[in-house]
Amino acid sequence: MMGRWILQGGISQVQWQRRFVPLCWRDTKALCTRSSLTSQCLSYSVDAFDYDLQTGKIGNRRSIYKLEKEESIPDGMSIDTEGKLWVACYDGGRVIRLDPETGKRLQTVKLPVDKTTSCCFGGNDYSEMYVTTATDGMDKEWLSRQPQAGGIFKIMSSSIKIESVVKEKNRMGECPVWEERENALVYVDINSQKVCRWSPVTNEVQSVSVDARVGSVALRQCGGYVIALGTRFAFLDWDTQAVTTILELEQDKPNNRFNDGKVDPKGRFFAGTMAEETAPGVRARRQGALYTLFPDHSVIKQLDQLDISNGLDWSLDHRTFFHIDSLSYAVHAFSYDVHTGKIACPKLLYHLEKEEQMPDGMCIDAEGKLWVACIDGGRVIRIDPETGKRIQTVRLPTPRITSCCFGGKDYSEMYVTSAYDGLDEATLAKEPHAGEIFKITGLGVKGIPQNLYAA
Repeated sequence: MMGRWILQGGISQVQWQRRFVPLCWRDTKALCTRSSLTSQCLSYSVDAFDYDLQTGKIGNRRSIYKLEKEESIPDGMSIDTEGKLWVACYDGGRVIRLDPETGKRLQTVKLPVDKTTSCCFGGNDYSEMYVTTATDGMDKEWLSRQPQAGGIFKIMSSSIKIESVVKEKNRMGECPVWEERENALVYVDINSQKVCRWSPVTNEVQSVSVDARVGSVALRQCGGYVIALGTRFAFLDWDTQAVTTILELEQDKPNNRFNDGKVDPKGRFFAGTMAEETAPGVRARRQGALYTLFPDHSVIKQLDQLDISNGLDWSLDHRTFFHIDSLSYAVHAFSYDVHTGKIACPKLLYHLEKEEQMPDGMCIDAEGKLWVACIDGGRVIRIDPETGKRIQTVRLPTPRITSCCFGGKDYSEMYVTSAYDGLDEATLAKEPHAGEIFKITGLGVKGIPQNLYAA
């Protein structure tokens, strides 16, 4: 079909699509096709068919995605190595990435012209996307506004930009939180026993030293912070640097300390504990727990017998709680009661692959997808909670990636913390960015504001 179209060079993309239907195979059993223009009407959908590899026959047609109004008409399509579909939106000025299993849009990449017609992957390692466009159907005024119409565009993975923004190195940078009221990134350096705040305006880092290893920090509704340090919950007043203890826990476990924490949709602070190493790579197993600190300062234990209670977040509909116990090398999902704050019914969501190493901190984006920092894996990975599959990997320039959050004016920037503790001198010499904080832009997705502790 493509050869025939090339020979008919005078036929526009819209005319061509009335004759042929661009299509792609998701696997050897299913065929996906867009049927944007039929002989009868516009269906504005991507369809899937059962496909018989031996005979080449298709059947059992069903719609897997209906385009939204602003996406306009679906046109050409291609598939990536993760089995996701990329659809060019004619008159929509974009390509969209779809998950054939859930029928949901995962990503949108906007182009500088409206009439995007088709797309394919190419280049040495097929990491570049090429997008064709058209001029037919545009009047002179329209063309004057879009002088690039009819051109072919190359979209590169390098459109994702990674830069080191906090050069002050952290022994164990963790728990980044974007604070809108200060226009700043708040985070902890666990092993340096510091709570830190970085301003992107002045590029200055301020810090408050505390008397124990501080695993997590969260924003308070009334100003200041709630922190989990040592084995106690406390408030931190930034101006006076005063730390006021709320409650001490696990006094029978002197080798334990708090680790990651985050505030739930109702203003309760969830934070978990872990056993410290007694020697490199040696720690008592299943000594940790997950606690919830309520606004009235009462506490309940949600989980016990954990190894390293770590990344946590909640689904956008507030019905699911996500949690990482690092030594399980997995992300688990729990049912969550937003009224009581209680969790139940754990199930495995995603088990990390060997090269991804160990899961650490985690956050959620505005599309409900999870981003997991992989310590010693040098990357953050994006996971679809509905399918339990990884849908994106972003590699960072240092191995000990510890946590991530979205921030910036519109939450379109991702901030990623890292560590240098645990690296020997030879490795440190090869990893000059270890312990720095990175900003990732161009992900094509935004985050959501952090919840505030309601006391």
